[in-house]
Amino acid sequence: MININAVDTESTETDSPTTVSALIDAFGGTGAFAHIFAKGQSTAGEMKRSGAIKPKYWPSIIAAARERGPDFDWVTSEALMLMHAPRMESAQ
Repeated sequence: MININAVDTESTETDSPTTVSALIDAFGGTGAFAHIFAKGQSTAGEMKRSGAIKPKYWPSIIAAARERGPDFDWVTSEALMLMHAPRMESAQ
């Protein structure tokens, strides 16, 4: 079981991004991120603003990360879930 309370949700320069905003920036910004799933930049901008990505987009994001090589190995379904964990906790 994963203890989401123990997860540091702040990104640092030496750690893998742990927020949706940092994830989008790691892919090169909203324009490049939107290209992954063939949506407009405004869609990615809304994801960044809201801090949430619909799970239906996660497989495309993970596949794009694999194409970028080992520097993007941190992009997994678990990492995406943990990015959303603080939002899920605050909704309860």
